[in-house]
Amino acid sequence: MRRLVRTLLTIVAAGLIYFRLTRADATSGITVLFGRWDVLVVSLLSAGVFALAIADLIERAGRKVTFVAGMVLLVASLMSVNIPSLLPLFGGSGWMMATAIRTMIARTVMSAVMLLATLLTGTGNAPATKAPFEFANIGMPIAAIGIALFMPAAYVDSIAEGSRIEIRKALQSQRYSLAKHHVDVLRQLSPNAAVDEHPLGSLSCDLAETVVRLQSVADRPLPRRASSSQIGQRVTVLMQLDRNKETARLLNRLTHGPRFEPISLDYLGLCYQRMERYQESLHAYRASLEYWQTQPDDDRRRASLESAWKGIGFAARRLNERVLEETAYQTLVEISPAAPNHLLLAQCYREHQKTQLASVHTTMAAELSPDLQTQADSMLSSMATDHFGCLLIPRR
Repeated sequence: MRRLVRTLLTIVAAGLIYFRLTRADATSGITVLFGRWDVLVVSLLSAGVFALAIADLIERAGRKVTFVAGMVLLVASLMSVNIPSLLPLFGGSGWMMATAIRTMIARTVMSAVMLLATLLTGTGNAPATKAPFEFANIGMPIAAIGIALFMPAAYVDSIAEGSRIEIRKALQSQRYSLAKHHVDVLRQLSPNAAVDEHPLGSLSCDLAETVVRLQSVADRPLPRRASSSQIGQRVTVLMQLDRNKETARLLNRLTHGPRFEPISLDYLGLCYQRMERYQESLHAYRASLEYWQTQPDDDRRRASLESAWKGIGFAARRLNERVLEETAYQTLVEISPAAPNHLLLAQCYREHQKTQLASVHTTMAAELSPDLQTQADSMLSSMATDHFGCLLIPRR
């Protein structure tokens, strides 16, 4: 039990020490080399077995040796903070070096804190007969090194791929500040990676310039009697920077009264959605829906209704209002039977375990848009193994 408590305290202490030392800045939350706090935690956890083995071996030599070794490793941990700055020197193998350095730092930090924790908990001078991590057994160090190296590497690989997806989504929706954040995280995880053949270094510089330019526009004071057009332009810039609270305050000027602009309701719903205030998002999208339902039929009305129903469906999903979610996506498909909308309805049915209906709309989405064939096939394959879905999905 003492060893378990010591290990848990060591992980917490090591994480706090390194996270504090490597914080890139006060607002980004990006740690040097590890990128995200969860990557840091996984790396430290994976190094735990190695640190336990090292501590168990060294503490046999006595408290003085344990103290000296702990201090040496602690100094090495402090010095390791500067190692990531050397990564650009390794060119295309930077991701391999990043993985190796992450492993080395995690093992060093964990071992240092583990040894100091050993002294504090009074477990030094352990009996020679007590050897749960005896290094004579060659399997233990090999296993410890393997866990410390390959587990974080696999986790980082999945995180990196997710970051690429988030970067593409952010760029498509013109959320440049968010895109830059994901790029900076990915640069820490895989320095020489690229997104759609664009090197992260140049992409980060381009996004930084764009963000600075947008911030200079956003920080200019609006005229005392700003026109609706001026407010709309400022809203666009603020949303590109994900400054959603400021955006919501501006949009509220245009959602009612003599300066009412119908599009403001849709933007307000999206703004609250990004702030994860789903009840308010639902209210804004419903207000947009009610307005456009009273307008003459034209392309703008249809596009606005489609956007409103999408927003209502998304908010309903987050609020766990299943009936409203299904109604929203069903209506969306009725007014705009496009492939992406069929896929949204299919995902809704799938989450509600209505496998047969989900498979119907997944198939329709694939037929309407061959570009969605891979995604549709993946959904069908997944549903075929969920909840006895293989009995409900027709073979093609």
